[in-house]
Amino acid sequence: MAQPNNDEHGRTGGSTGPVELTVDHFQATFDLAPDATFGIDRTGAIRFANKQVAGVFGYESEDLIGRRIEDLMPERFRSRHHEHMSRFYDRPYDRPMGGVSINLVALHKDGTEFAAEISLTSVDESMGFLVIVVVRDVTERKLLEQYLADQVGRLDAMVRVGEAMAKPGTFEMNVREALNVLIELSSADWAVVRIFDEAKNRWAAAIQVPGDSNPYDIGPREDSVLRRAWNLRRTVINNSLDQNSRLAKHFGLHAAIAIPLMVGDRPLGVMTIASREADHFTAELGGYLRVVARTMGPMIESAVLRERIEIERAMTSRADNFISTASHELRTPLTALVGFSELLITRTVDEESKLQFSKMMNEESRRLARIVDDMLDVSRIQSGRLPMVREALDLGETVDSVIANLKALVSEHQIVVEKPIVPHLVWGDRDRLQQVLWNLVENANKYSGAGTPIRVTVAADESRQVVTVSVTDEGQGIPEEKLESVFEPFTRLERDVKDRVRGTGLGLHIVRSILDAHEGKIDVESVLGEGSTFVFEVPFMADEEQLYQKEVA
Repeated sequence: MAQPNNDEHGRTGGSTGPVELTVDHFQATFDLAPDATFGIDRTGAIRFANKQVAGVFGYESEDLIGRRIEDLMPERFRSRHHEHMSRFYDRPYDRPMGGVSINLVALHKDGTEFAAEISLTSVDESMGFLVIVVVRDVTERKLLEQYLADQVGRLDAMVRVGEAMAKPGTFEMNVREALNVLIELSSADWAVVRIFDEAKNRWAAAIQVPGDSNPYDIGPREDSVLRRAWNLRRTVINNSLDQNSRLAKHFGLHAAIAIPLMVGDRPLGVMTIASREADHFTAELGGYLRVVARTMGPMIESAVLRERIEIERAMTSRADNFISTASHELRTPLTALVGFSELLITRTVDEESKLQFSKMMNEESRRLARIVDDMLDVSRIQSGRLPMVREALDLGETVDSVIANLKALVSEHQIVVEKPIVPHLVWGDRDRLQQVLWNLVENANKYSGAGTPIRVTVAADESRQVVTVSVTDEGQGIPEEKLESVFEPFTRLERDVKDRVRGTGLGLHIVRSILDAHEGKIDVESVLGEGSTFVFEVPFMADEEQLYQKEVA
């Protein structure tokens, strides 16, 4: 075979066959191809390029002759390209378009990058080049593939949201799971659903992820994205939240989108999703989240109705039980009052008996007043109108005040108070927090034997920024399966059949509701036959600026 003879125009000559192939033959053939096509030699130099390179790369074909193929790829890929090509030369094989292809990024003449698909075919080096490279700009196809993948992912997310909302769990649990799906989908960090209760003309408890809901919050601020979305009945995006906003200040979030949850033309509530990253919510993402919100609105309405029916059934059952219990509890002091008063009216009694009857009547009157107060408190709690008069409080002093009044009433027990110095105040209602402690100590008195101590401890938890108060007894204890239900209304524990403890079963429910209103919480630990410990906590009082905002609110 004769050696190829390359002239300055890149022609390849030879006398190895009846047809003399030249670069011009390849040029004419590949000029008809729809993709940019190159011929490169073993050094990576371009020996020919067809006309389509102008449309794909922005170069005229003659401008590329003699340049290296690496010039058409971003600089970050160039260092390893020679190694890749050497491996291909050692073991050449075709990578045809439509078969096994390589997806890469190529470089346009103006410096912009575009998604490229590259196919390689080896040829006889006697032609003057060793590899034919075909490059296709697949930017539009990649965008379409990404769009389709996004749509599939979003449809899958919508299915997951629907499945979450349709689960047999509680409404709040289902909404939380749906919000977690949306956080994952939108690469956000926080989400909340707020429902407006038309019957009570107020915002219901926020369901937020992550974080615990507070059923006694005062609702969204007037200038929040959530309230604006509600008022305008349209999506509101704020990609640069004010640093003094609640989302930025308390959660470190910098961008948010709020979308009304609509059922037909009627607004049900608002879904807000937020991110720590500013400028997070694009118009495209906002459009998709609007579609999800449209599907969530009817789902949430159905879930709300379903839970309301279940709650009403449970409340009806509890109310029936409460009526029975309350009737008995009210009848007992009323019977005593009627009996003693009739004795005083119809019979002549000595002064000592009068005094004794008067004391008994006073005691039963106080008991009757407490039952009525508990019933009124529960009514206020359920309507969201439990009155609060807040001030800066020292919980240690509050404990001292309550224990001083209780010692005379709990004479069968020694009340032991452990109260180290707590250098933090709380922001709360003095009477309500005293009511919490009073109820807990009274419970300890009811459910523990005479002569056993009741321990009350006050402490500060610096790591969690809360003041804690614990009440410990050595009584009968609470079965493990009832540890949660003791805080539900109308729930009572019996010591035994013969020794029934008086009460309506409202005390611990009122305690938890008061602490919820203080952004606090209560837990209980118990061992049957050994006793129980109730621990409640109230956050440290905020700094002066936050205190001022609370006073204004």
